Amino acid sequence: MSKNYSGPGSTLTFVAPASGATAGVPLVLVDTVVIPIASGVAGDVLVGHLDGVWRLPADAALLQGQKVALQAGVLVDPLTATGDLVPFGKLMSAPVGGIAEALLIQ
Repeated sequence: MSKNYSGPGSTLTFVAPASGATAGVPLVLVDTVVIPIASGVAGDVLVGHLDGVWRLPADAALLQGQKVALQAGVLVDPLTATGDLVPFGKLMSAPVGGIAEALLIQ
């Protein structure tokens, strides 16, 4: 039996950055995207999800099943968007009213 297992790895404890963190709003920590469980101000110790399916703002042109990236809090097509992008995962539903479900994949 292994003795070095420390958990499923589905959450990450982190220190809120200078801008703080808002529950349910994706936050980029270097190359990792977390979805904070609770809100906090700079310096607060928080926990964020590293996986799961999330309802988030999304570009209307996205298609169900495609890879998506995060840009300024909005899911976008990583092949056509320009600027600072962070890989997010796969789109699980077509956008409706500017919102879509996306699977967070690290």
